[in-house]
Amino acid sequence: PFKFADKLLSEKQVALIQSMYISGVNYGAIANVIKLNDQIDLCREHIRHVCLRKKEERLKQRISETEELERYMISTNGISRVDEYTDKNGQIHRKAIATFTEEELYNLKNFGDLIAIDPTFYTMTSNWSIIPLTVIGPERNIKSGGVIFSCNTSEDRFIWILKLLLFELPSKDVVTTICSDDDPGLNAAFRSYLIDPEFQTKKSQLNRVICFWHKLSNFISELKRLQIPEDDIKKYIKLFKKMGNSRDEIVTLKCFQTLESKPELKNYMNNNIKQDLKYIAKSMLNGFNCGYNTSSIAESSNSRLKMLLPSHSLSLTDIRIALSSAEHLSSLSKQFIRERKARKIKDSMLINVMERFDISENIANSICNAIIKS
Repeated sequence: PFKFADKLLSEKQVALIQSMYISGVNYGAIANVIKLNDQIDLCREHIRHVCLRKKEERLKQRISETEELERYMISTNGISRVDEYTDKNGQIHRKAIATFTEEELYNLKNFGDLIAIDPTFYTMTSNWSIIPLTVIGPERNIKSGGVIFSCNTSEDRFIWILKLLLFELPSKDVVTTICSDDDPGLNAAFRSYLIDPEFQTKKSQLNRVICFWHKLSNFISELKRLQIPEDDIKKYIKLFKKMGNSRDEIVTLKCFQTLESKPELKNYMNNNIKQDLKYIAKSMLNGFNCGYNTSSIAESSNSRLKMLLPSHSLSLTDIRIALSSAEHLSSLSKQFIRERKARKIKDSMLINVMERFDISENIANSICNAIIKS
């Protein structure tokens, strides 16, 4: 009967419905797809019940979202690490879970010298934060290095993340630079890294890049707050940009001193820029940074994440599935574009000769030149 139509769906049909829901397809569109493919009539309530089935099963089995996510990562040959503690009553409290697919572990091992970290927020059933790890591939393309879900973005959470990157994950022998915005939690964690005995053997390994664009945005906001004349604002912004983007350390220091000498800017420059200058100015950055003094790679990754996720709340596992699928689709798109461009820039005669005789491009090019000259 129609009333129980959702109970008669096959496992494959249920998986398709749940997959479309995670991808942001609305109930009406899902019902239309099932009708078109399987000639089954479903109403919105049927679809909603199917989409909530996983949550209901989890509640029945008294499984937490982090436990469900751990099981999912194992089923896909990935790994997960949990930050937790046990209270005096023996109750376990989980504060964060880090997840890594096989491909992400490969990315950390091979491209994990520069890792961008930028927490972002999304509507989740758990109300946790998402902290994607982003690396740069061999073609300067953005790649995922893992996804961390955390109950907060405090100093302790970032210290735990730094320990994972430096001591446990495949990045431990290659990571040299952490790139991020001016996050208070990560700033405090990095200060602890410099003095914490646990990091003693890694103390000289890790450098820092703080996003210059965020520093510039905050500086402009401060200028507007101070109600400085417009002409002076333009002059100060130009000096600030020159300070951050110059490749000459002497120029950088002169720009800083000029701005610091202005009575209205002295406190701001000393309190917000002086200690971080070595992390934001291109001329003063130490270690490998791939040419970046901004967290634009992490911002791009977060932007893509929010574009791909639906507007409704998802569980940790649902988000992990969506992000893994998005990463796979992104790599396929890049492969298609790369192959399409390679074909488009070659002359049709050259392609035909290569395909007909199964020869290399150089040999085919010589044959084509000979044909044209004749």
